[in-house]
Parts: sequence; C-alpha cells; structure tokens
Amino acid sequence: MKPSRLSPLAADAMMLLCALIWGVGFVAQILGAEHLGPLIFTGLRFGIGAVMLAPFVLRTRFTREELRGGVIAGLVMAVAAVFQQWGMGATTAANGGFITSLYVVIAPLLALSFGQRVRWPVWIGVGLALPGLWLLSIQEDFAFHRGDPLVLVCAFGWAAHILIVDRWTNHVNPVRYAFLQFLITAVLAMTLGAIIERPTSEAVMEAKWALLYAGIFPVGIAFTLQMFAQRTAPATHAAIILSLEAVFAMLAGLLFLHEDLTSRKLIGAGLMLAGLLVAQLRARQKPVIETAM
Repeated sequence: MKPSRLSPLAADAMMLLCALIWGVGFVAQILGAEHLGPLIFTGLRFGIGAVMLAPFVLRTRFTREELRGGVIAGLVMAVAAVFQQWGMGATTAANGGFITSLYVVIAPLLALSFGQRVRWPVWIGVGLALPGLWLLSIQEDFAFHRGDPLVLVCAFGWAAHILIVDRWTNHVNPVRYAFLQFLITAVLAMTLGAIIERPTSEAVMEAKWALLYAGIFPVGIAFTLQMFAQRTAPATHAAIILSLEAVFAMLAGLLFLHEDLTSRKLIGAGLMLAGLLVAQLRARQKPVIETAM
C-alpha cells in the first residue's frame, strides 16, 4: 500500500524544510572535507542515511519498479554527491549552494534529450543565471575557486536525479525508494574510497560531527522528505522552493564560517536566484517542460 499524498501546503512546507537543511548542510560538507576525502565522506554520510531508514524497509518487499528506479537514481545520486563533496572542499558555502541550485535550470535543458520542448521562461532564466554564476564564482583577479567546476558537474547530476525522481516517485514507496538510493551511493563511495583514499579512524573521528549532521539531516531526513513532497508538487513548482537551499547556504556560510560576501558575490547571487525563479514563470498555469507532439 502506497502512502497517501500530502496536501499542497504540507508539501510546500516539507520542501522548504528540505531547502533549509540542505543549505546548512553545505557548512557540514566544507568542515568534513578538512578531514576526509570526498569518497569516504560521501559513503559514510549516505550510509548513516541508509541505516536510519533500514528499520522501516527491511521487513517489506521491494517491487520491481522500486528496484529498477532505485538503482538508476542511486547511481546518479552517487556521482552527483561525490562531485559535490569533492568541489565543496575547495569553494565556499555560498558558491556551492548557488552553483548546485543551477539544477533547476539544467533539468529542463536535459529533458530536451527525451523529446520534450522547453518554454520561453527557461531560456530567460539561463540568460540571467549564467552571468550570475560568473560573478559569484570568479574572483576579482579572474581566478575560479578550484572547486566551482566540480560543483557545476554535480549540478548536472542533481538535475538528472530530479528527472529520474519525477519519473518514478508516483510508482514506488518513497521510503524504500530513498533507502535504495542511499544504500547504492554508500556502497559505491565507500568501496572506492577504501581503495583510493585509505582513511584513518582518527580522521573519521575528527569529522564525526560533520558526518552526523550531513548524514542524519540532509540525507536521512531531507532526501526522504523530498520523495514524499514530489508525489504532490509538480517538479517545476518544487524546484522554486528547493532552490532556496542556495539562499540558506549563503546565510549559513556567513553565520558559521564567517565567509566574506562581497557586493560582487551578492549581485551574482541575485542574478542566479532571479534566473532560477524566472525559469519557473507560469509553472502553475502551464508546465515549463512540455512533451513535444
């Protein structure tokens, strides 16, 4: 028996909570990167998420759709999460949050490859977001933060993940679907990390608080809530709220890491946020992404 759908208001509130948790999570990822490589940190935090959900799923039977969808989404999640963590070790929380949020513009563009056409607000959104990315990511001496291109790769991964979740979320149990994704990501990342990074127990203990937050909240709670919320909210409407993680990331970097937010960065962030919002114009009247006939 599949869980009942949420009301629109409850779904919106749930996604806003996800955005807050993910935004603050960028701080934990930066702190964790000081002690652990991206593979091990990703593997451990998604392993924590999988352990959290295990009591709710291990005595239930997975359907063929859940297994198929979970494996596909899990593989994409693993790539996106590792590149994100890799990049967060060499950028700021503000940059990481806003560049990651480009998934809301990238997702409709990726949908073109599936025979879908994109409405005009998305193209305007891209035109606003790309200059914003330039201002936010490039320093005054015209040097990129070393981690910014890696986070941009992760944005493409999360864009693909959104499309995959949109494809399967109405045909699966959200908790079992989330658990499979966490498990696959954890196993792949920890296996490769054990071979490539060879972490020490001391490094894991030094990163324990960052791991616990990043595993319990952004993974175990927020990603699972996303699965429930997207059963009710259209993908384009959900993207508006979820992309607010970028705003929360900037605020978290300012409060917890004392990051310097220059006027250049603020202008860039404003352009990117404008692009993200403009890309969703008329989402309630007509879908931003349409199936080509």
